[in-house]
Amino acid sequence: MDERFIMHRLYATRISAIVGAALLAGWYFYLFFTNKEVHYEIIFILAAMVATKFAALLYYRKKD
Repeated sequence: MDERFIMHRLYATRISAIVGAALLAGWYFYLFFTNKEVHYEIIFILAAMVATKFAALLYYRKKD
């Protein structure tokens, strides 16, 4: 398998995760400001995405 293919796949995954997190945060704030309700499930999903991102960063930092 070509290294460029793997790097393009990693970049695409990174961009999609960032866009997904931004949309999820936007949806949370929309629901919060329109309905004045706190949706904890959305907060937990965002926290899991952030924790996974930082865990991967630390893992790859230590690996190099």
